[in-house]
Amino acid sequence: MREIARVQQGFFPTQGPIVHAIASLFKLPRCAQSPVVVLDAGCGTAQAIYDLRENWRTQRPDLNVTLLGIESDKERHRQSVPD
Repeated sequence: MREIARVQQGFFPTQGPIVHAIASLFKLPRCAQSPVVVLDAGCGTAQAIYDLRENWRTQRPDLNVTLLGIESDKERHRQSVPD
């Protein structure tokens, strides 16, 4: 998508370095049984929360992470990363 179209539609995907910085802000549960739930309202294609989960799973492969994304734009929803 061209940058001007993104500006007009208000779609600004979260960049990888920002996702990495956000991932480091959370203290993950010690117990693998404790679930982590991520809710992203206005998730776009859900790439950012998917990358966040993958970042955590590289640190803790046993981590139970559930992703919940809400997106009002039908096209971005169709482009979303499968869970």
